[in-house]
Parts: sequence; structure tokens; C-alpha cells
Amino acid sequence: LDFAFPKGKDGRRFTNNLRYRTLVDGERIQRSWFMYSKKNKQTTYCFCCKLFSSKNQKLMSEGLCDWVNISALLKCHESSPEHIKHMQCWKELEIRIKKGKTIYQSEMCLFEAERKYWRDVLMCLILIVQSLAERNLAFHGSSGSETSYMPNNGNFLKEVELLPKFDPVMEQHVGRVQRGMSHTHYLGKDIQTELIEAVSKRMLQKIMTQVKEPKYHSIILDCTPDVSHQEQMSVIIRIVAVDRKPEIKHFLGFLVMHETTGLSLSNAILEKFEELNIPFADVAKLSHDAASFFGYLQKLYNFFSAATQRRAVLCHHVNVKLKSWSKTRWESRDKSIEAVRFQAAEVREALLEVREKCTD
Repeated sequence: LDFAFPKGKDGRRFTNNLRYRTLVDGERIQRSWFMYSKKNKQTTYCFCCKLFSSKNQKLMSEGLCDWVNISALLKCHESSPEHIKHMQCWKELEIRIKKGKTIYQSEMCLFEAERKYWRDVLMCLILIVQSLAERNLAFHGSSGSETSYMPNNGNFLKEVELLPKFDPVMEQHVGRVQRGMSHTHYLGKDIQTELIEAVSKRMLQKIMTQVKEPKYHSIILDCTPDVSHQEQMSVIIRIVAVDRKPEIKHFLGFLVMHETTGLSLSNAILEKFEELNIPFADVAKLSHDAASFFGYLQKLYNFFSAATQRRAVLCHHVNVKLKSWSKTRWESRDKSIEAVRFQAAEVREALLEVREKCTD
């Protein structure tokens, strides 16, 4: 009401009286549909007709600013059947919006129901992934089949087949897939890999939060070949927790190693720490598998156990016999170290005596 309407080239301008219509009995009612635009060249519009009409008239398209004839034009427009029809549509829409019964809101209800359905399905599948990972079980079966209810189709799909007996979400989902109602099912090997990576990434973020709380930590490294004959270095970080049990060990993943030299191992772990945004200066202790050292222990064991004469010399000098070690049994490595660590001088004397006296 306090807006100063600008004048046009002819000196005329919009007035607030135009916002009201005077009836035959003298009553004034507000034209709720009549809108004035300050931004679009100071023009006026019929709001309901602009929404619902497809005609290209000034009150519906570019706007009306004919201040000389505007009173007559407004009276003609508001009494037209088309305007009355659009007013009715506008008021019906207003009532529907207030009651939440528009087509849009009906569609949104369907959308939200479908969205919740897929979130619940994915949550079930994530729980299956976590369950299999915690028990270190394979996901795929020996048959290579990615179809449910097939023999040897793997632990993942077997869990999917079991859940519908107890979970209504998975019962509905598996039923949809079997009836061909949904081409998207999220049960294939690709989505399994994606879920594993997503869970892994989230867990790693949580681990990094825990690692940075106490600041200092220790690192445990070990290299071992996998079934594909690739050398893999496992990275384990050990921290003192702030508000949990005193000591926690976290597995940070495998690093594929093309070389096992000290330089390549060092570069690999430094790159991993840079990727995880962990300052290497905060590493208080580093433990790693001394592979060459175990090699020498195995050579000692092989040397003395290969001939009875050499074995007799060794037994004369030591109290605890040398132990062999296994690649998979860590306890055997501990025993092989003890036998030499506490009898290093005796083992040396045995070697010297073998060199002097043994003939084989």
C-alpha cells in the first residue's frame, strides 16, 4: 500500500483502486487474482489465467500496462467465462493443497514409499555383506551362477533366499524379482562389490577418526602371497583408545607389492599414510616380518637336520633343538626364534665344530 507506482510515458500510472471491484450495491471486493509486477516493466497480470490459460493475451502472457483503458479491460476480463473457469480451477487447487490431495502430493507419497522400500532392501543387503565379511566367508559359489534358488550359487544369494522367511521387506523384494515385476534387484556380483567397497570406505573413515584421537600409534606390516600369486602386504594399525577398551588393532587393507625390497615397502607404506592423511611422524613403533631372518633360521634347521653326524654335534652344544617354521602357523616362527636367540653362542660353536670335524 505504501509503494510509489511509477508513471508511464503518458504520465499515468497504476493506482490501488484498481485492486478493488465495486458491485452494484456499492460493496467493494478485492480482486485477489489481480497482480502487479515491479520487476517486469511495471505490468499487471491475472494470476489464475496465467496459471491455467493457454491463450496469448496480455493479462496472461507479457502483462498489461494500458492505464487509460485498464478499468474497462478488467471488467470485461473478470466477467468472461474463461476467467471464471480458471478462478474455479485455482480455488479448487488451493483447497486440495491445504488438504494434501493434489496429484503432486499423491505422486510424492508413492515416491517416498518406493524410496523407503529400496532403502530397506539395501539395508538388508548391507547387513548380509557385513555378516559374511565378519565370518570371512566367500560371496560367490562354485557354479558361478548369479540366480537365486540355484544350487551352489554362493553364500550371498543363500542368505537372500533365507531372509524372506523372516523379513517382510525381503519377502516382497524376492517376490517382485521372481514375478518379473522389477528388472533392478541389486543381487548381482557387481552390486555386491559396490556394497563391500561402500561399507569398507565407511569403516575406514570411522577407523581414521579413532586413530587421530590418541595421536600416536604403531604399525604392523607383513607380506604374503595370495592365491593369484601376488605379493600382498597387510597393514595393521594399533592404537590406545580414548573411551573404549585400552588397545585396539585395525586392519587398514592390503597393498599389492611388485617388489619386496626395503625401499619399495617403505615407499608403499608412506604413500598409504599420505592417502589416509595420517602423519608418519606420529608412528611410535613399526613392526614387520623379517623374512630374510626367518630364511636364515630355516637354513640352520635344514643344515643340522640333513645328516645325523651334524645333528649329533648340534645336540652336544644346545639344550633346545632348532625348530622349523611354517608360513601359516605363526607360533612356529616364535619357537624357531627362541631356539636361536637364547643359544646363539652354542649354535655358533656347533657350526665351527661341524666345519672342523664333519666329513659329509
